[in-house]
Amino acid sequence: MTIQILTINLNNLDGLKRSCDSVIEFCSATKINVKWLIKDGVSKDGSIQYLESFKLKKLPENLDLTTLILSDSGIFNGMNQAIDHSEDNMLSLFLNSGDIISREFIKEFDPEKFRDFDIVYGDYFTDVEDNKHRIKSDPNLDFAFVFSKMINHQSIFINSTLLKKYLFKEEFWVNADWVQLFEIIKFNKLRINYLGFSVSVYELGGNSGKHYEEGIEQRNRYLNSQYTVSELTLLKQFARIRQRSWYNFVIKSLDSPKRSKILYYLSQLMR
Repeated sequence: MTIQILTINLNNLDGLKRSCDSVIEFCSATKINVKWLIKDGVSKDGSIQYLESFKLKKLPENLDLTTLILSDSGIFNGMNQAIDHSEDNMLSLFLNSGDIISREFIKEFDPEKFRDFDIVYGDYFTDVEDNKHRIKSDPNLDFAFVFSKMINHQSIFINSTLLKKYLFKEEFWVNADWVQLFEIIKFNKLRINYLGFSVSVYELGGNSGKHYEEGIEQRNRYLNSQYTVSELTLLKQFARIRQRSWYNFVIKSLDSPKRSKILYYLSQLMR
């Protein structure tokens, strides 16, 4: 089997070097076939020259590297460009410059845990790979979870066919990755596997960390564009219950022609 790694970089040469070293270590240790696309947004700090020399190195035989130098209007525009140039129907991980694959992932990697799944995800570390900096992901990646929370894109492999269908909505310039995952989980019947160990070491100081309040506002703005206040109240109630059969029924009901009638009966049921 083959997995895909997508890396976005802009003027982060030191971070790019760390990410490159990490992917090389992963490929050398696991022998899994990896397609790797590095997309640079026309950096001015030597990143492009580094990539040119990096491609000339003797890379592992199981690594198929492609570089794309293309200007963009922001991080999610750059990530969409990478998706557009990625291979179809392949589990894909966004490991942006500065992020690295965890040694735990390298040690525990098993191709069978990726085979025949639409989404595979795990935990992650922030900055340092130790238990103090470990962030556990929820073992149930479902609508009740993504309704209010997020799995870091550095720790989740998503089939590129889904990524291409649900490109990042760039107007949500902080939370576009949450909106994307929300829609993927909501509108699709998925085969999902939680690994139970870390995938990556996430470099803090990124876009979402710097603009936390704007991220909350964008999440609320997106939800308000999809649901009425009473519907959101009902969804939050079902999200707390976390019974898949119930909230799957609710989500489908809210997208049906009989939306208002079904909502009334459901609200009566929750009294």
